[in-house]
Amino acid sequence: MVGVVGANPNKPTPPMGNGHLSKNDFSKTCYMWRMKVIDGKGESVDFDPSRILRNKQDATKDCYDLEFERKVFQKPIGASMTFGGPGGMCP
Repeated sequence: MVGVVGANPNKPTPPMGNGHLSKNDFSKTCYMWRMKVIDGKGESVDFDPSRILRNKQDATKDCYDLEFERKVFQKPIGASMTFGGPGGMCP
């Protein structure tokens, strides 16, 4: 499943997740964990965040952000990420 979102120019953008910026704090931000992807053979495999190219950010980090993490409270949980942000007047 793929989705695309957008916002009207010159209007505030909505919050993402629970509206808090991502700080790898699973008690305060929205998160996904034990993430899997389907490989070229059609098999479910662990998601590898190191393979993501983050050379472009569509909005400033004070509007939206995400962080990848592999451990919570020193326990391995597979690939996970925290994400979110308050939105606002984002370029």
